[in-house]
Amino acid sequence: MRLPKPTKQVSEILYELIRSKSPLSFHQLAYRTGVINLGQRISDLRREGLNVPCINKTTKNKHGRDVSYGTWTVQDQKEKAIEVYIKINGKKPPKVTDAIPDKKVKEVVIEEPKYKQPTVFDIDKK
Repeated sequence: MRLPKPTKQVSEILYELIRSKSPLSFHQLAYRTGVINLGQRISDLRREGLNVPCINKTTKNKHGRDVSYGTWTVQDQKEKAIEVYIKINGKKPPKVTDAIPDKKVKEVVIEEPKYKQPTVFDIDKK
């Protein structure tokens, strides 16, 4: 099944978790999605009813000390993850004309500000 492109940060994370064959770390998810507040987005997935376990891994750092970090996966519940993805990804936002089908959309006029900040070009003209 080909999934539609993600439209929200939480769906970007779930998209990567579904596509990945192995658990992903914080760094891997942040690099792939550009999302910084991953903990909150994982929490959002859990609120949607998806169990996203944090699997602790331990390794040695460059100084030889043991360090641990968390990884996330949804591979054991891929079908449920796809259902949640489709639910949270939603549809593209409707166009203005779709929202008001019986009324004509008036032209939007953007007014110039009363005070115009001088630019480099204005200063050169003086």
